[in-house]
Amino acid sequence: MGPFTWAEVCDGFHDIRIRAHRHSLQDDWRALVTEPGMPTPALLRRWQRLVDEIKRLDAGQDDWTVRHGDDALAEADEGMDSTWFDSWEPASTRFGCPGDLCRRVRTEELEPPQCLLLKRDMKPVPPAAQAVPDGER
Repeated sequence: MGPFTWAEVCDGFHDIRIRAHRHSLQDDWRALVTEPGMPTPALLRRWQRLVDEIKRLDAGQDDWTVRHGDDALAEADEGMDSTWFDSWEPASTRFGCPGDLCRRVRTEELEPPQCLLLKRDMKPVPPAAQAVPDGER
């Protein structure tokens, strides 16, 4: 496994928040998300420490229970029609990190997706043929 990245923070943002609250680490999580200014390498290390602590606290517990609760299996999806989802196609407009912290890309939903870490709309990404090569920004 490589070094912890901003993409991992962004991808796991809600999961980290939920798991931090589960382990009474909400003050630590809140301190990270309210840090003023652009994210720094020191802030990324603090996120890594929080995630490591959550993993340590999760180690002795069943993962399903930690993330979803004991009675999550009681809510079965029986009879739920998912055919609308199977035929759904995402929009073609793609969006990337507004702070150039990572290369994570999402497609458009009803509105431009939000970067939860930076609290800003993600910015449109040009098609691959028009993309700016690395290092030429």
